[in-house]
Amino acid sequence: MLGKFNSDTAALQRRENLNAALAARDLDAWIVERTAPQAGERVLDIGCGTGKQVFHLARRIGNLDILGIDISEDAVAAVRRRAGADGVPGVAAERIGIDECVDRLAPASFDLILSTYAIYYASDVAATMRRLAQLARPGGRAFLSGPGAGTNRELIAIVRAVAADDAVIADIDDFLAAEQIAAAGRQWGAVALHRLDNEIAFPSAAAVLDWWRNHNSYRPEIENGVAAALAQVVAREGSFRLTKNVLGISLQRP
Repeated sequence: MLGKFNSDTAALQRRENLNAALAARDLDAWIVERTAPQAGERVLDIGCGTGKQVFHLARRIGNLDILGIDISEDAVAAVRRRAGADGVPGVAAERIGIDECVDRLAPASFDLILSTYAIYYASDVAATMRRLAQLARPGGRAFLSGPGAGTNRELIAIVRAVAADDAVIADIDDFLAAEQIAAAGRQWGAVALHRLDNEIAFPSAAAVLDWWRNHNSYRPEIENGVAAALAQVVAREGSFRLTKNVLGISLQRP
């Protein structure tokens, strides 16, 4: 189920800005290294948000035909405005949900399909991954990425310590199970896993709270206690380091 902040364009943009500014590793560059997009290719970005990956590819590669899709009309409108204002050719955006994208777009033929921190919001992730092969041309590929095991563990530990009830967030595992990945690989023809060990170094408790207030794990009733615990960590260690491990899945058609 979509959390309230996953269709909130302002919250999404705020998290993206903080991640980009404070992360130890560049997620966009890591994705490009593993997908090797080429000029002239047709690209689909599923769950494109406000276009972070769309415009990174458009700037870095150029001469791409990129379609971003998202369930948020605000996000789609933001991509369209930016493409027009910045004069970026080849970029389009449509309001299409993940569950309907194959039926809406088939028999489109894409060279590269991306989904960055989005595909797991499908109602049936495993089926969606398999069906995406219908949108890829022969030799086409997909790269799906999302949280890896251990993500956010430092903040989860603080929330658990502060919360006075049992309604605390669970540990984060890989966003897809091994059997789901294997099934998708059989449908596509080839599958490979990639991992990025990353972290965000927040310089202050206020910066962590800024991030957390725009995340689905946020609980306003315990903010004061979390803020105090964060301040102690920053005073002791000079920053608050939050694990942001990434799991990437490469799929390719014969």
